[in-house]
Amino acid sequence: MKRAISAMLALAATCSSTLAVSASMPTVDYTVFGHTLPLQVKSEAIAITWNPTEANAYQMPDDLEDFVRSHNLIIQSTGQHHAILTALSGPLTDTSLNALRNHSQVASVQSVLHSPWATGTAKPSATSTLLLTDELIVQVDPSLSATALEVKLQRVGLELVRPLRFAESQYVVRSRSQHGPELLNTAQRLRQFSGIISAEPNMMQASVATVNLPSASQPVEISRLPHTKPNADTSLQQTAWHLDSRHYRGNRLPRTDIHATEAWEISNRGAGVNVAVIDSTIQWDHPDLINQLACPNISADTALPDETCGYDFVEADGDTRLSEAEIEILKPKFQDSFRLSDQQLLANYPGLVQMLGDMRSSEKARIIRGYLRYQVEVNFHGTWTAGVITANSPGDGLIGVAPDAKILPVRVFDLAGFTSTERLIEATGYAAARGVDVINLSLGSLIPSEAFTHHLFDLLDRYPNLVIVASAGNSNLDGVGFPAAIPGVLSVGATTLDGERASYSTYGGQLDIVAPGGDLWLGARGGILTTGGTWLPELWEGLSIPQSAWGYGVDPLGKYVRVEGTSFAAPNVAGVVALMRGEDVGSRLSREELLERLLATASHEALSLSESDHKHYRLQKELGFGTVFDIPFVRRSGIYEPSAPIDAEQYYFGAGVVNALQAVESVQKKF
Repeated sequence: MKRAISAMLALAATCSSTLAVSASMPTVDYTVFGHTLPLQVKSEAIAITWNPTEANAYQMPDDLEDFVRSHNLIIQSTGQHHAILTALSGPLTDTSLNALRNHSQVASVQSVLHSPWATGTAKPSATSTLLLTDELIVQVDPSLSATALEVKLQRVGLELVRPLRFAESQYVVRSRSQHGPELLNTAQRLRQFSGIISAEPNMMQASVATVNLPSASQPVEISRLPHTKPNADTSLQQTAWHLDSRHYRGNRLPRTDIHATEAWEISNRGAGVNVAVIDSTIQWDHPDLINQLACPNISADTALPDETCGYDFVEADGDTRLSEAEIEILKPKFQDSFRLSDQQLLANYPGLVQMLGDMRSSEKARIIRGYLRYQVEVNFHGTWTAGVITANSPGDGLIGVAPDAKILPVRVFDLAGFTSTERLIEATGYAAARGVDVINLSLGSLIPSEAFTHHLFDLLDRYPNLVIVASAGNSNLDGVGFPAAIPGVLSVGATTLDGERASYSTYGGQLDIVAPGGDLWLGARGGILTTGGTWLPELWEGLSIPQSAWGYGVDPLGKYVRVEGTSFAAPNVAGVVALMRGEDVGSRLSREELLERLLATASHEALSLSESDHKHYRLQKELGFGTVFDIPFVRRSGIYEPSAPIDAEQYYFGAGVVNALQAVESVQKKF
């Protein structure tokens, strides 16, 4: 297994080295599984943590905010007492950096990095942003005592913070004096000590819930895509083509859905099965989700603070919904996007206006309006994911893939879309410890982590029936992203209503299976229908309800949305696994047996390759190299070198599109 991960990282290192040479940014070296991945330092940005006050933890103290703005820096909150500061033009000056480091309210300053190999482009984006904190995650041999560990840490200027919960022999440690790139060198030194298995930064990184400001060269965003209205006699559920595509494709064309509706007729629809959704905000009080919570029986001595049904590892409480404090952060900008005129909007957001450069004022206002709304919409990524799996409307709403299964909501992403290695380890360990049958990780492409990889291996060994499903990534690259690439994790790519590979979906090496992920360029009907979160009354207080849908919304409030991404292909598969496990009372099938049946019943029958994919496959097959994504960026084919040539269908679709009906029947026939 370690060799497989090492092969993946060797390819990533090759790609990133090419990019580092082609870009002008300075780099620092991140070492994982013995491979060095150059990360680019974003010289125009810095992250800070401020000392806690009695005010809203997400709100920077007024005098510090005034100080930051006096240096012409844009503030992006990335969590409690934390923000990224970006210069409006050019790199941050030494004067600004020193002033921030010496400010009485600034607790620490962190470097902001860019991982180009994760997204296939040398151009920085929110989805590839990393924050280098002053902490490390250290895994030790189980025989090494905490006292012995502290002695080793002291030798390199580190101190023990705490052991990670729900993990084996992993600790958070902190530097006493070293910061940023210096800490990477310290991690290297620490790895040389006996008893130390791994040492790496407790990296904060953006994945699912990230926001990029559109530019003049990207004039089309989701708010401009057509919103198709179903006929008067068409129910909302009928437009969920990923469950049954016949409403759109008729009976003559092959079905491109997962055959969920037929699976419901012969199964218990996932009853008795719990699925952990590890994601961003999960607004479980949505009418179609409120009765779907898994509430494990836990003793007082093992419960986390305020734990009831799931856990929020961002705010450290038992509620994965937006808190009052978070709503107060999101609400003003959200309301500005509806209430302000174009002229008022431009006057209120001069930093964004400057970033957009030279374009018509009306176009700037339109882009900023959509950007402000998207910042709120995308925080409900976890709500979108949960709805795909197990929505169960009491009325005329939505039904998910496994409507009688329950979800354990687990939040790891903050308002700005950042998570950390620490949160991911504890959240997955927590979910497994609470007895879930399936873990869904719609996480995109994270930076590889030895600590997280070792941890997932431990979970898979400790819980032999646990199935972990992860999205393959939206980078349109050959070779799935992390953590989907970890052996033992089921990786899922995305297909469209037309039965083609979604243009964004990662493919090739280590791709296991595909499922509908949507394609909004086909119009609103091309998206995956699921539950939204912007319907919250607190967000609309004092506003008039829009006359029509906006953004991803199907309705004016955004109670339902249509979305796209491998993030929504993965929960389709997680839901099918729940349907299968629901027929396996007592979990008699091992994980390997269950997945063997899942893959064996998948099919390429309704799938077709685009002309572009045909040509790319021909190139890969004949010349032996993969995606030419952004010259001179070249990513080789796959994580594994295939032992034998694979056909084009397997290259792009893995085992094929998941089939809930046949998968359920396969389990039933076993017993």
